[in-house]
Amino acid sequence: MSTNVVLVALGLTLLMAAMHISAPLLLKIPKRHQEAVTSFAGGTAIAYVFLHLLPDLADGQVAFVNEVSTDVLPAPILASGIFLIALLGMLLFYGLDSWARIVTGPTQLSYISHVGAYAVLNVVITYTMPSWVETGFDFALLFAIAFGLHFLLSDRNLAEGHPTRFSHLTRWILVGALLFGLLLAVVFPPTTELAVAIPVAFLSGSILTSVFREEMPDVKAAKFGWFTLGVVIYAILLLWATAVSE
Repeated sequence: MSTNVVLVALGLTLLMAAMHISAPLLLKIPKRHQEAVTSFAGGTAIAYVFLHLLPDLADGQVAFVNEVSTDVLPAPILASGIFLIALLGMLLFYGLDSWARIVTGPTQLSYISHVGAYAVLNVVITYTMPSWVETGFDFALLFAIAFGLHFLLSDRNLAEGHPTRFSHLTRWILVGALLFGLLLAVVFPPTTELAVAIPVAFLSGSILTSVFREEMPDVKAAKFGWFTLGVVIYAILLLWATAVSE
């Protein structure tokens, strides 16, 4: 891993960290403007899922088949291995989130569970960041922006769900998780395509849960124009980045 890749990855990680730190500003703007921001961010998330994360899962499945032997896994599992990992990520994140919301209620334990789940996701996000930088700066920047917007909304949801517990200190824990993930990538870089495909698959499943549960704006609150604008702008940027990389 070159020094330039590490420095670019660090810069993009700091950009995402800044989104975490600035998230309280979203709660200070008028409600109607919050709805516009939420709808726009939800649109960008949906575009990112369908035009980037899902195609990445397909590429990851190719790497899974090429690098895992049928002596290790039965053929039916091998044929869908990376998608099963994504499903596992979705199931684990959804289950943990549901348990924290429904079974335990807004308690200290549910709060720790929520923050812990988001911290793990942050580690996975930045562990894969150098791989995105090596793919192309355009993709890496769009990746950072998409997840930066995701952080704005996830922090807002944490603040609304745990108004007396979600402190400024917690935000620094999530920022620290971002930096720790990048440090892991530098010290223990992935050496094969599969080593990148597996965490990306797990991340994809977790993000799908978050997108459809939290970032798709509620019908009553959604500003469809802003949502559509987010979809269109991000779809154009992703398609442009794909065209330039070919």
